[in-house]
Amino acid sequence: MSNSNNKTYPLDSDGSPDTIRYRNKTNSGEIHKMGRPFLTAEQKRESRRKRNEYMATYRSKLKRKRRRYEDFLPYEEAREKIQAEGVRTMAEYTMWHRLNHPARMPQSPEDFYARRGKWISWGHFLGTNNVFPYVKKKSWRPYKEAKAFAHSRGFTNVPAWHQFCKSGGCPDDIPHRPDVTYFKSGDWFSWREFLGPKCKIELGKALEAVNDRVLYILNVPDTRNMKLYRIGVTVGGRSAIQDSIKKFGLRFVDAFVITPDLDWKTLVLKFGQASWEGDGVFEISNINDLTFTLSQEYSNFRLQ
Repeated sequence: MSNSNNKTYPLDSDGSPDTIRYRNKTNSGEIHKMGRPFLTAEQKRESRRKRNEYMATYRSKLKRKRRRYEDFLPYEEAREKIQAEGVRTMAEYTMWHRLNHPARMPQSPEDFYARRGKWISWGHFLGTNNVFPYVKKKSWRPYKEAKAFAHSRGFTNVPAWHQFCKSGGCPDDIPHRPDVTYFKSGDWFSWREFLGPKCKIELGKALEAVNDRVLYILNVPDTRNMKLYRIGVTVGGRSAIQDSIKKFGLRFVDAFVITPDLDWKTLVLKFGQASWEGDGVFEISNINDLTFTLSQEYSNFRLQ
């Protein structure tokens, strides 16, 4: 290509006649050129227009992503809501947030509200007046006894339990959020089972009436690992098992009527191991071996 023409051309023009001829030959295939073809001035303008449209859309998406942080509740509203839930420690808040996925509550309120100059302390946020984010580990009452106490009070719904705890009537060794505390120990199943449909009866009779005797096996749907099972015991009957299936999206495998003295966790661990997916979840390579062993000693519990 000749360089005799020293005239300069604006960037948005088609260029010199030699450049135009070279471009036309390249685009038509007469001259082989690596890379993208030459663009005319009109094509350059169209390319810049599309690029500007894309960047405008990209920036708007970034703004929408940032805006989701603005949807969180103001500090005072968030503080009022979490205190109504009865959460008392930082650990309980983390577990509560993981189980319930509240739409307008931050996962780390100490970071979110501190950046806005609103954060004071976990004690102020939760209403416990604790200086430290964690309280000393307490020795909670066993799940069966705590459940018997709840049955003896005759609660009909979860708000009634929360109101009872806020009134100061709950014993110190029974957690205000049993769904969080006993979920960690692998004993929790559902609120329906914990509160019970029973009327108010004496505590001694309630202890006799509460009997963990139905062992359930539910499959955890996981495309990566189809050998995960949630296993536990309940006295809530069919409704409690069906509620858990609906809430967690599980698949019913089997259930057995067992005796109170059966150490079911030790039995299950003979056929598999505890999973990192959570308490009460086990990884079992062959679930048929476990169900066959149970069927030799105990009768099946029909879900339908």
